[in-house]
Amino acid sequence: MATALLLVCFLLSCCFLKPGWGTVIEIPGKSNNSLEYYLCGSSLPANTTLTLESNTSHYITPSLDNGTICLISDTYNITIEAVDTLATVICEGTHLATRRGIAFHNVTDLIIKDVLFVGCGGFLSKSVSFLNGNIKVESQFYFPAFQSAALIFDTCSNLSLSGISITEYQGFGMILSDSYGQISVQNLIINEQTLNNTSDVNYGGSGLLIYYRKQLSSSSIPVAVISISNTIIKNGHYNNYGLVDTVEAMTTGIMPLYPYPITGGSGLSVILREAGSNVIEIVMNDVLITNNTALQAGGITMLFIDVEDSNITISNLTAENNCATDPTNYNNAIAQSLMVYFFFFDLKTPTLQDNEAFPLIINNGIIGTKNPSLRCQDANSIGNYAEITVIQAPQASRIFTVKMNKVYFQSKSGSPRGSAMALFASALNKAMSDVGLGIQLIDVTASDFNCTVGGSIYSCHNVGVFAFFNLLNVEFVNGTFSNNKGSSVIYSVNSRIALKGYIIFSGNEVQTYGAMRLKDASLLLLYEPLHAIFTHNRGLLGAAINAVTENELDCALQYYPKDYYDISNYTKMSILLEMVDNKAELAGNALYASPLKFCKLNSAKLDPNIQNLTFLIENTFKVNGSAPEATQDISSIATQICNCSNYPSSCTSNYTYILKTAHPGQKLTISVAAFDIGQKVSVYSLVTVQFYSHGIQGVTSLRLDPNEVITKIPAGKCSLLSYTIYHSINRSEISYPINNVLLNIGPYTETPRYTINITLTSCPPGFYSANSSCNCVYDDFTDFSCDLQEGVINRPMDSWIGHLSNNAEVFGYSSNCPPSYCLTNTAKVSFTDPSKDMCYGNRSGTLCGDCPDGLSVVFGTADCKKCSNAYLATILLFAIAGIGLVFLLFILQLTLTTGTINGLIFYVNIVGSTDGYLFGHKVPIKYLRIFISLFNLGLGFPLCFYNGMNELVMRCLQFVFPVYLWLIVILIIILSRYSIRLARITGRQSVQVLATLVYLSYSKIFISSVDILTPATVTTNEIVGENKNKKLLVWFLNGQLEFGKGLHLIPMFLSLTMLCLFIIPFTVLTTLSPYLNRYRIINRFMPLTDAVFAPYKMKWRFWFGARLCLLAAAFISDAVLRGTDVKLSQGIQLVLLLGFSFVQSFFHPFKNKAIGALDLFFMLNYCFISFSVVYTQGQTKVLRYSSAIFVSAAMIVAICIIAYHCYKSCKMYCRSNNSVLLRGRNINNYGAAGNGDDNDNNCNDEQNLPEVHDIYAAYREPLLSSK
Repeated sequence: MATALLLVCFLLSCCFLKPGWGTVIEIPGKSNNSLEYYLCGSSLPANTTLTLESNTSHYITPSLDNGTICLISDTYNITIEAVDTLATVICEGTHLATRRGIAFHNVTDLIIKDVLFVGCGGFLSKSVSFLNGNIKVESQFYFPAFQSAALIFDTCSNLSLSGISITEYQGFGMILSDSYGQISVQNLIINEQTLNNTSDVNYGGSGLLIYYRKQLSSSSIPVAVISISNTIIKNGHYNNYGLVDTVEAMTTGIMPLYPYPITGGSGLSVILREAGSNVIEIVMNDVLITNNTALQAGGITMLFIDVEDSNITISNLTAENNCATDPTNYNNAIAQSLMVYFFFFDLKTPTLQDNEAFPLIINNGIIGTKNPSLRCQDANSIGNYAEITVIQAPQASRIFTVKMNKVYFQSKSGSPRGSAMALFASALNKAMSDVGLGIQLIDVTASDFNCTVGGSIYSCHNVGVFAFFNLLNVEFVNGTFSNNKGSSVIYSVNSRIALKGYIIFSGNEVQTYGAMRLKDASLLLLYEPLHAIFTHNRGLLGAAINAVTENELDCALQYYPKDYYDISNYTKMSILLEMVDNKAELAGNALYASPLKFCKLNSAKLDPNIQNLTFLIENTFKVNGSAPEATQDISSIATQICNCSNYPSSCTSNYTYILKTAHPGQKLTISVAAFDIGQKVSVYSLVTVQFYSHGIQGVTSLRLDPNEVITKIPAGKCSLLSYTIYHSINRSEISYPINNVLLNIGPYTETPRYTINITLTSCPPGFYSANSSCNCVYDDFTDFSCDLQEGVINRPMDSWIGHLSNNAEVFGYSSNCPPSYCLTNTAKVSFTDPSKDMCYGNRSGTLCGDCPDGLSVVFGTADCKKCSNAYLATILLFAIAGIGLVFLLFILQLTLTTGTINGLIFYVNIVGSTDGYLFGHKVPIKYLRIFISLFNLGLGFPLCFYNGMNELVMRCLQFVFPVYLWLIVILIIILSRYSIRLARITGRQSVQVLATLVYLSYSKIFISSVDILTPATVTTNEIVGENKNKKLLVWFLNGQLEFGKGLHLIPMFLSLTMLCLFIIPFTVLTTLSPYLNRYRIINRFMPLTDAVFAPYKMKWRFWFGARLCLLAAAFISDAVLRGTDVKLSQGIQLVLLLGFSFVQSFFHPFKNKAIGALDLFFMLNYCFISFSVVYTQGQTKVLRYSSAIFVSAAMIVAICIIAYHCYKSCKMYCRSNNSVLLRGRNINNYGAAGNGDDNDNNCNDEQNLPEVHDIYAAYREPLLSSK
């Protein structure tokens, strides 16, 4: 009997009960909507399990009589699950407004597992009520517009939702409101929202809404712990216009606290309010929010209302390809992926002892756009990916920090507007002391953001990849920010930005300021330890860091060491800002900040004796591996600009008026100094310039060169600012003179501080108006005319005209200009800057003889180049080159004694003196100039020597290399007297080599001396005496130096010394030596003259000296007539050369006829060149190319000569080696063998050896002989 009773109980439990001793109801797929009967048709009793048949569909039909919400309320222990795999529930309805949703209200212990809901979305009014038969249940929330929902869990407890999928839903996918206890949501998928386009219901909703408003418990422990994992929400749409009204209502404070409007983002929405002492904990893991679109917050919306201890933690979040767009007004669109708002109305005393709360923590997330094809295409879309804003600031002394750890903000494509922003965080209250919102970014990465794509809601200079407004606590700990364009990476307004750990800013290109931009009352806080690397960033002001604050007391940068920082132990601070190849277009490659000096450092751990922020910067900044340079790497804004007459004392007033008279096109030079806040120290800064007239900004008839509007002012010295005034309208519409034109000069973006009062006249100095068109002429300027309407000066092409280098208000002209420095093919030159059209190779100044600031004179060319002092190492190269040249002459026997190079040297000497006419500045074949220059002991290619070398120094250095060559040979001659080994090597060639080098140096020294001693006359517009124009005698090669005065005396002394001690004696000696041998002093130089005269017949030994006189005549005629009459100069040379050629053709002064013919070839070659100059007057391309042909022919012959000497030297070397070996074997039998035949080609001929003392006597130098 007992056994039978147990069996009956077992069978009853199997049929009717689940583990909770409840009812189990199996719902087949095709049973006349049996699921709808239990969910919508009647109340569902407690302890009920609905088991849905898998692999089939369960239908819920529309029913207008009962409303569109299926309500299960006031019950407990309910389970809805599939039998095996996923069960499908389909909400039917031909009209979207009639479809049903399912609501659970006040249900405890609810389980839903493995159910797919398709097409659900029950209609909700603004004031939501759920109808179940004749029972009406009022909800505690309302919507700002009519809404729908698929699943609703309201005031439920202990929920377990797993394997739920919601697709093609209407309105909200799932609403979880005011539910408490343990809530678990796993493997949730919400996908493919269906838009409701009916006239009365046209609002979508979030995929998942979590909402807490009312007080659930008086306990301080968490009343709700929500765990959400493995969730996907995608392809949702929410036209959440109500959010605008919500934010406006909360901001104005007129919105009632109860009930709150329900609104949110398209993907996930969370609205938390800690009513009473409720604490809500939400933990999310592995969440994907993608491809959702809404007016505001396409991905996630979070509203924290009076939240103190509740918190949300999201791990492994991916929120990408979400869009925020408003087709009516893009200004309403906010935050593509994440929007977080904080409202503090009724904040109580903190329930936690910790003074810092973390309401939102995101660990390991990706926020942004991954696929360029999925970008927001609407022109009214907004591209900032996250926004965190506090609407009403907390009044309690507590910091609420949003923490993001290892979050990657990505932007693989820009949205049309605002695509520069990864995170926007702000507090609407500017009073920073009232704001308790903090942002902590740890190991955050942001790359490829670009505010220039498709425009922006903000301009690039008013936004950043990370933008912060009115926040006291923003902290970056580690992180990488790279390849962002347009806007700054960090943009801070009234905020404090802290840097900690290891941070990299790389490859960011900013249109305006720098990678970091701090303004207003913002501060940059540097906490130890810190290693921040700024590399390859580009910007306008402060490419790495721009920090210009309104606070005159606190330093723009604040240092916070771990331990006490003594001024004597500054190296112990572990703070390093490493700057590598950052470039600011205007100023501050590494830092542009203010204030920097005499400001307050707030850390109590800093030595109070440190009042100079630059002291810390110099010891914590490293620019390209070294300490920063104050004038380029570290820059500061100036608050006042002063005249240099007040420097270095402080400015005495804001404005200084200086009266000047100027004319359009004139360059004004002004000497100023810049001062920082407090007028205590000069700084490196920028100043701008503008026109004012009678207090009105902008004079429409005048303008400035855009390149001169912004100017850099270095620290610690006066700066010369240059400004050129131009017409901006037709000159005929202007009435001259224009009085009281104010040129205001002031700090960049600040109020002008320095003013110049200018009176503008119609014509430049030296030119006077002749008629209404202002065609200016002057008596002494008969060859010049100017047209101010065209802005050009017509001039003779060999002349110079312009402002004098040392006085911009003095105008002058000269009838000639150095042909190597001046362009002779431009008849019209710009009036505003004649140097650009007249001067070659970046030259400027009077007679084009100077280089602009930053450029240097170089060897080998007339160009001005940018050089560095590292080129001083070329001294070693010149030293080696000198030794190599002497060695080459010895080895190849390239001496005057052989006679083969005499004509070649003469040729390159005379061509080198006139190569400016022959080749101009566009050499057809560049190697020709190198060929000519090398044989003249010069360079045919540009070579720097040091930074800042000028014309005077370069001309003095021309004497050094020839003298150095002489000293080498003289040293060899002296040493050979005491060294038989050296004597054997050099043989009797030392004197021959010395004579050759003296001849090679002759033209270089002569031309250099003539150049230095050549004056030029510059006529100026200044009137002296009886209405006479003042004339200045200046140096021809640098008109800035007066001839024979000041610094010009140095090269004059060197030139006269070389002329008196070398040029004249050598010319006289070689010309008259045959007639002066009776004098003992002349006999001392007989070895030298014999080496020179060797190729000539005895009675024609004077021919060498005569040709030196020809060279001298050519050099002098060219110096006297250059720049004035090239045709006459070359005509004189042509007549003399033809005469010498005629004599040489008939009288044969050379012993060897072949050498005579070779010499005659070179002379006739130059005759053809000289004839070309005379014929073309030195102005056409025909001259350039014909000269190139003749010089090329001479170069080919020169190469053949050198090749011949190489062959002879190799042959002699082979023969001498064998002879030495043979003589070594027969040294003791000297006299037994016969002399060798010098003409024999056999390298094995035996040679007789002399005695050792005879060998020495044969090889000793004749110049040192005692005879």
